[in-house]
Amino acid sequence: MANLHRLAILVISMQLIDFVCRERDHTIQMKTVEAQLRTQISELETEIASCNTKESELLAFTERLTSQNARLQSEVTGQQARLDALSMEKSKRDAQRDELSKEIRKLVRDNKLT
Repeated sequence: MANLHRLAILVISMQLIDFVCRERDHTIQMKTVEAQLRTQISELETEIASCNTKESELLAFTERLTSQNARLQSEVTGQQARLDALSMEKSKRDAQRDELSKEIRKLVRDNKLT
């Protein structure tokens, strides 16, 4: 009976040792997975920081472009108004020139007749 008791203790001890070994292997695997995940997290945090920096740069660039676009549109509006004024002035001058040309032709015709 004592031998049977020892055998039972040995079997239980072996099962316990097997369980402890499996748990140790599982713990090692989990620590490896944890280390890999920590590395991935660190890489992702670095990537996020890089993306945030790029986003800030793009935002500043967009703001500069928007400001420049507004300035250029204002200049275009001013130039268009100036062009419109010059076009009106040219039309008036063309009309005056045409009128003067008619008068000159009339005078020339009148002088030839007399």
